[in-house]
Amino acid sequence: APTGTLPASASLQIVSSDENAPEEGLGLLMTGNTAGPCIQVTPSPLSFGGKAIGELSVLPVEIVSCGSAPLEISGIALSKGSSPDFALDMTSLPGFEDGSAPSEEQKLVVPSNETVSFVLRFNPDAENPKDSQNQPIPDVAHILVSNNTFNSVIDVEATGVGVDVT
Repeated sequence: APTGTLPASASLQIVSSDENAPEEGLGLLMTGNTAGPCIQVTPSPLSFGGKAIGELSVLPVEIVSCGSAPLEISGIALSKGSSPDFALDMTSLPGFEDGSAPSEEQKLVVPSNETVSFVLRFNPDAENPKDSQNQPIPDVAHILVSNNTFNSVIDVEATGVGVDVT
């Protein structure tokens, strides 16, 4: 089975000692994720790198409907435990200009071969602590995109580091 959300194919060659079977065996072509909705979220993962404390940085996040049927987004949210230095801005999503987010009650429907985007904000409030090798331990967030594909929740990791520039 495909391990990602994009279409995939493979072939299987079955060889038998049965005297009635063809000497070269029987070939079977297998495909997956070739029909129905498909989702691509980019970039994944997201990295803000080091940013000055108190300075807002933003990165766009794109969702591509890559299948043969419309993609239905029923949720976009930061997971529990995500750093509070991250926030989502949905105002660029069609139908969500008021800042609300897609939900089961109000889905975002993306037609095949179309792209929508939203923004992830990072505003570090303090310098990040350092590990035993004196490397900063990044703030981490996970964006969860609930959808109608076979992989019903896409998890996109985001990282950033607060840097004291004074």
